[in-house]
Amino acid sequence: MHLLPTNLGRLADLTREGYSRFALDGVKLRLYADNHFVAEATDEKVLLRLMGPCVAPAEDYPDCVPGLADAPNGKCEALVPAAAWKKAFAGAKKLTARVRTAHLNAVAVKVGEKVATFAATNGTAHQCETVGNLEGEFPRTDVVLAAAERGAPRARFGVDPLLLADLLRTIADTTCDPEHMRVDFEVRRPDKAILIKATNGTNGMEARAIIVPLLADTEPATAPASESASEGASEGAEPLPTDVVELQKRNTLLACERDMAKELAADREKRCREVTEENDALRAEIRNLRDLLATREDRIAELTRGTPTHATAHPQPQQQPAPARPLTRAERLAALKGDAK
Repeated sequence: MHLLPTNLGRLADLTREGYSRFALDGVKLRLYADNHFVAEATDEKVLLRLMGPCVAPAEDYPDCVPGLADAPNGKCEALVPAAAWKKAFAGAKKLTARVRTAHLNAVAVKVGEKVATFAATNGTAHQCETVGNLEGEFPRTDVVLAAAERGAPRARFGVDPLLLADLLRTIADTTCDPEHMRVDFEVRRPDKAILIKATNGTNGMEARAIIVPLLADTEPATAPASESASEGASEGAEPLPTDVVELQKRNTLLACERDMAKELAADREKRCREVTEENDALRAEIRNLRDLLATREDRIAELTRGTPTHATAHPQPQQQPAPARPLTRAERLAALKGDAK
């Protein structure tokens, strides 16, 4: 029998049901004689392996849980159905919520050839359930992890998992396309802010986020003995800083603020250039409108004076006098009498 932590229930969320060449709808559990365990789950897209010591020796667990003493035992591996795994650990976590004793704040497990038994108690209430082990082949996770760890890493950074989870959940809910979830991580230096980008090709939404990495724990720097002696001999010498980790954190925050200030300055400069170009275009348009207005005013003045400019350039031809009308007989007689006088 082994005593497992009560917080392993979320492993069941990483399983997958459906047809596959591997049995992916269960949690693989391995128990070792040195009171250690390994539990892992995968859906062929993500893989999580949890391993560590059991919470207490099996001898410390009380024998008051009905059905646990007679449960099949003797095996060290089992593929537990995801639903049964989640139910057993959720019930144990609720049952032992107020328990402060290490050997009671646990899930007792026994593995038989075909079944596995999970039990929990708080000293007064008990739960015990035996489930059948799944059949089928679980993926060879040792090979997968060994291939992933082969070679030197190109980049390594540490972040707060809760902060990263909240940030990614917010990006997923606000930006990502539900059918094409994707975010990209960009790492310039291990001690600089990590840039996270996401783009939705459907509606054009974009996300740009940063998260400050965590620095690895390091020992405070110590000066050589000779330097320490010489510094101690001089009076009024300023002591060297001892909290190196705190200084590194401050330097990281300052670097992040500097990078953000540079990005804001670049965006402001770009916007200023765009505004300047828009102003130049507006000025040119105003000049064109003024020229057009001046032309129209000149035209109106010419029409008002009645001497259009085209009158001199293109003079109109003069009209010829109409031909004389023939004189009648009476008019001819009157003309002759006038001449006689």
